[in-house]
Amino acid sequence: MAPESRAALVAMLDSLPHPTGRLQLVLDAPDGIEPARIATTATLVAEPDWASFTPLLQGASLSASWTPIDPRPQPSPAEH
Repeated sequence: MAPESRAALVAMLDSLPHPTGRLQLVLDAPDGIEPARIATTATLVAEPDWASFTPLLQGASLSASWTPIDPRPQPSPAEH
């Protein structure tokens, strides 16, 4: 994960427990992620966990961006 994406995730996590903003995640999987492979993995592995699905994500990358939004109401132009 790129440093900018890691920083975006940290910024969102820092706003917990009440994050207000827009989190955008982009998963780029050059070989695609086939639903049939996910289903096969889920049914053939005795006790599937996240590690079971790791081979399906080989070569994939995740990027993130976080845009915080000020939750305070902004005054309308008539209130100035």
